[in-house]
Amino acid sequence: MLFLATLLLGLGLLSLGCASEGQAEPAPVDRSPLDVRTVAATREDVPNEFRFIGTVEARNRVELRARVRGYVTEIGFQEGAVVDAGQVLFEIDTRPFRAEQRAAAASLRIAQTRLDEANQQLEREQRLIATGVSSQEAVDTALADVQALSAQVRQQQAALEQAELELGYSRVRAPFRGRIGERLVDKGELVGGTDATLLAVLVEEDPVHVRFSPTERERRRIVDLAPEIESTDVRGQANVDLHLSDGTVYPERGTLSFVDNTIDPNVRSLVYKAIVANPRHQLKPGESVEVTLRLPPTTQTLVPSIAVASVQDVDYVYVVEDGAAKYREIELGRAVGELRIVRSGLEPGQDVIVHGLQRVSDGAHVRIMENEGHS
Repeated sequence: MLFLATLLLGLGLLSLGCASEGQAEPAPVDRSPLDVRTVAATREDVPNEFRFIGTVEARNRVELRARVRGYVTEIGFQEGAVVDAGQVLFEIDTRPFRAEQRAAAASLRIAQTRLDEANQQLEREQRLIATGVSSQEAVDTALADVQALSAQVRQQQAALEQAELELGYSRVRAPFRGRIGERLVDKGELVGGTDATLLAVLVEEDPVHVRFSPTERERRRIVDLAPEIESTDVRGQANVDLHLSDGTVYPERGTLSFVDNTIDPNVRSLVYKAIVANPRHQLKPGESVEVTLRLPPTTQTLVPSIAVASVQDVDYVYVVEDGAAKYREIELGRAVGELRIVRSGLEPGQDVIVHGLQRVSDGAHVRIMENEGHS
């Protein structure tokens, strides 16, 4: 039995030795550093731009209406023409209004004459009472007459002013220089009356307003970058550039001129307006344009976009420190060309990996082959 046990033990050892001779040796682990390229994060002044779709509006727009009743006797413009401030555009038959003016003026003269006589009578009664010839009752009566006639004079003065106003309303003038639209009445047509008849529409073409509406989120970003932009005097706080519907750049730069005081709850946006010169009348009210709102530049930390990776809405980069790749979560801002703004999580001057990013992991040994710059 002892001999058999010894034989079996020897056979087992022999088989184990044969098995280990046929098994391959494990490959050695490659611990050489990974080759990467890096770019240093920089701190630079970057422009702050926001783009919107805007609408051109006339800075001044007026509906010309007939304020008195009568027949149109003259039309003093060509449709679509530029008219000057004060130019007579429509004339309504002035003869009835001139007659009312003359009648009111005559009534005023009569009332003034009677007042003058009453003042003279009052002066006589006051002299006579001093000599004992007249009585206090006569003086009081003369004074009452003066007061009553003074009221009549004021009444007639108001009537004359009203007649002169209506005579003035019979000529409809341009309140400012602008372009007149289509005439909506013809010569000889009866206008006015219970409703103020619309005659035409006049718009000011130079300068114009451009309306655009940042959303609540966009507005918050704008205010963060330019806290004074919604102050009382917004003019000059920001510039505005326009692109026309065919993609061409509008040659005149505008400035922000108005910020509304209430967010529209229906569309969750706030109205901004820019004032833009329009000397060649290229912009027309109602036209859509692309608006670029340009705020003053701010200093930001920048990295190339290719250095940024994302997993489940978490943005991160790898930086190189002491020959090793280090994982850094970052808060990203907007793109600036081929760069991205980093709001937090990274310091200027740190080397971020831009090539070889897919092969590295946190703590991996790396070797920088060549640093790159960006413009």
